[in-house]
Amino acid sequence: MLKHSGNRQAIHSLDALSKALFDLMQDDSFEKITITQICQTAQISRRTFYRHCSRKLDLIDYLIQKQIRELLESVDFTCADPVVLYHNFFRYWRNRSILLTLLYRSHLFPHFSQVFTKCCLLWMEDRLMRDMLKDHSNQDSLRLFYNSFLIGGLCNVLELWTAEDFKTSVQDLTYVLVTLAPDK
Repeated sequence: MLKHSGNRQAIHSLDALSKALFDLMQDDSFEKITITQICQTAQISRRTFYRHCSRKLDLIDYLIQKQIRELLESVDFTCADPVVLYHNFFRYWRNRSILLTLLYRSHLFPHFSQVFTKCCLLWMEDRLMRDMLKDHSNQDSLRLFYNSFLIGGLCNVLELWTAEDFKTSVQDLTYVLVTLAPDK
């Protein structure tokens, strides 16, 4: 569990630690990397590590959450054109293919999907699809299922795309999702 108050020093430490882990994962699997190695690479003490993290998986959570925040800030999810929406989504992740590949190789994609889903559901609850089921009496419950379906599908597509080493083009993925995704 991440333990930080959002202050500048905590964010600096978490950025350095997560970057160190990311760099180490390029040469070794997540399981083999030690907290000592992460701290040495980041030039941060173990004490600082444990001030902000309970375990090294917390750094993976931090990396994923940081990417999701950037995604949500950079892609207009209220865009009415699903072609533009999916294209921007997949282009964003194509530009982060190294991270996705490292997570996949370390068997952390299910964890990525879990964190991604949780973060996106919280974000969507406030910002997207408010009127999607406005005439249905059980609107909130159905919206949760609808959003979970969409997010889960996107996570599965990202995992498959990563497994195939991003061979399918962004345009082809966009076409598939626009063709298959339910209309609002």
